Amino acid sequence: MAENETGPPQEGFVPIEQVAGVTKEASGGGSEVKKPRPHLAFKEMVASRLAGSGPQVREAVVSSLVDTQLARRQKAVLSILEKLDSKDKELRKAESAGTQTFDHRGNVTGVPSFSKQQIDEMRKLREEIQKLEKALSAALESNDWNKLFEVTGEQKG
Repeated sequence: MAENETGPPQEGFVPIEQVAGVTKEASGGGSEVKKPRPHLAFKEMVASRLAGSGPQVREAVVSSLVDTQLARRQKAVLSILEKLDSKDKELRKAESAGTQTFDHRGNVTGVPSFSKQQIDEMRKLREEIQKLEKALSAALESNDWNKLFEVTGEQKG
């Protein structure tokens, strides 16, 4: 560490004269004069810091990979939520499509009736909703993302 003009040495401070970016030129009197070349000083400082950057690069790569996986998982969860919303709407529509009977005053006289096809459609929608909810729960509670990615159509990665 070098001592600066204002006090004790500062960590990471290197006077420009100690950096190899200083060149020596011969003056007219035969003695050498140091001439600073700041742009070379910066390049050498950068090279010096990069020389020991292995751990920083590793940490940056790990952070980048983690961010990529988190973004992928976030996208999958949002996709499941959209599918659940869509299936819920379809189910409500199917459940309200039943035939109701009314008396002469306009009062409902019984429970809605559905065709076999309508009942099968509602059963299928309920099963799909259950499958989506199960995959979402497994991902968020047990950290098992395979089913979620399978349900969203994403490949494992």
